[in-house]
Amino acid sequence: MNLYDHYRYYDLMYSLNAVKAFNNDLVKGIEVNIEENKDGKNEVIILKECDTKEATFSYKNELGKSTLHVLNKKDDFSLIHPEMTGL
Repeated sequence: MNLYDHYRYYDLMYSLNAVKAFNNDLVKGIEVNIEENKDGKNEVIILKECDTKEATFSYKNELGKSTLHVLNKKDDFSLIHPEMTGL
């Protein structure tokens, strides 16, 4: 090994997301927390699209009316529905 070989691999960047980490056996498992709201059994929130800065969700209420919501990083889900605080 010469001096050049030492620096060839310095400051490498890796792209590792949750799915890649799980598929490469780097995590033992994934825990999912599902909160049940007895009053909102017919309400649905669907992730439509996302990128590194924001995510777009479709919210369908009990009456069947759908609305789109755009959440930025660190926004709370209570912006979609008031019962979803702290998420």
